[in-house]
Amino acid sequence: MTTLVCNGASLTCNCYWMSQVILMKENNITKMIALGLLAGVAATASAQAQEDGGNLLLRKLVEKGILTQKEADELQAEARRESEEHYTMWQQAPDLPSWVQKLSMKGDFRLRFDGISGNDDTASTEDAGRPRFRYRLRYGVTATLNDDWKVGFRLASGGQDDAISTNQSFDDDGENDMLNIDQAYVAWTPNDAMTLTMGKMPNTFSFDKAIIDGDYTPEGVAFNYERDIAEDHAFGFGVAGWVIDEASGGDGGAKDTYAAVAQVTLDSTLSETMTSHLGFGTYAFINGDSAAETTKNAGNTSGANHSPLIFDAALTYKGASVPVTLGGTYINNTSDSANDTGYLLGVKINKAQEAGSWELSYQYRKLEADSVFDNWTDSDYGAYGVNGTATDFNAGTNLKGHVIKAKYQVNSAMQGVAAYYIADAINTNTDTTNRLQLDLIWKF
Repeated sequence: MTTLVCNGASLTCNCYWMSQVILMKENNITKMIALGLLAGVAATASAQAQEDGGNLLLRKLVEKGILTQKEADELQAEARRESEEHYTMWQQAPDLPSWVQKLSMKGDFRLRFDGISGNDDTASTEDAGRPRFRYRLRYGVTATLNDDWKVGFRLASGGQDDAISTNQSFDDDGENDMLNIDQAYVAWTPNDAMTLTMGKMPNTFSFDKAIIDGDYTPEGVAFNYERDIAEDHAFGFGVAGWVIDEASGGDGGAKDTYAAVAQVTLDSTLSETMTSHLGFGTYAFINGDSAAETTKNAGNTSGANHSPLIFDAALTYKGASVPVTLGGTYINNTSDSANDTGYLLGVKINKAQEAGSWELSYQYRKLEADSVFDNWTDSDYGAYGVNGTATDFNAGTNLKGHVIKAKYQVNSAMQGVAAYYIADAINTNTDTTNRLQLDLIWKF
């Protein structure tokens, strides 16, 4: 056996085949073999070593008398020419459709421990509470068809009968869980200021989660307009029509229920260290009596209508070592004359965004029974007695209490969250409910 060593790599050639190559020196087959060896170097060596490896191989073949220097130069030029041709062919390969190139995919996965405190009213002895392990999986795709149109959809875990939660509890001895269509929409953006969205879509309004849960994906049509009205002021306007309930002809003459939603916002830069936010919004139901029948949460008075006026404001100071935001929301339901008020007051310190960053927040909430539509409110914030029965736990309205959260950004893809809820039913005499949630979230 004869071994040729090139830049740390070895080529072992059978003596018989080497002798045959020598005999065919004047034949074009010699060039083919040499080209094959050069191709082997190109395939096995790194990009930086390919050219040096090829030169060393040709030099060895010349030293052994297998090739003349002229033939080696010709082979080197031919190998370089073929390499350039392959590169040109790759460059000129047919392009994928432009909309395929504009596909955007993202998702998140969350593991959660969820512990709800016990309640003395639920049994003759103190109830042990309800600890659960849960997960949430969401994955969505958005396709930009051209400069104006975008189509998106998202799949999510959770049950089909809950519009404000995509949580799935560990349960039922490992039975397979459901994956649902959480979003399916088309959006038209004719310019930088306007967007028209239709379908089962993301919530396009900025109401606090206590009023409309972040997992709520309404069905209908929405129009949003945003533009700078001055150097330091941005104006926003949104209006939407949502389908709440479709009544078939066999529902005893019941009519379809719709919701009309509107909001205006003003975000301003007051100075180098101070920004502000102002917002005003409202919603109202068409054939509103039917809306009360579709609720999954609790707290609303039977038959009550809801047309709340929602005012919110926030002030952020960035002059300290970390940003600090103070904010509040006031709510008054103009369609009712009792139990019609709510308010939120909170503070947020820093923002968990970059790896190693953290965030702390606190909010006090009070939502009287008919202040807002209970079916849309925060699914994580609930208490025993919300529905008037001391032994039942529900999220919704008829609630007051505290929300404390801490977040830590482990890296660009992973975040840890701890949340503690302290809540009491306003109109029911029962124990205070405590709830602890510990989350690990991965985004991809």
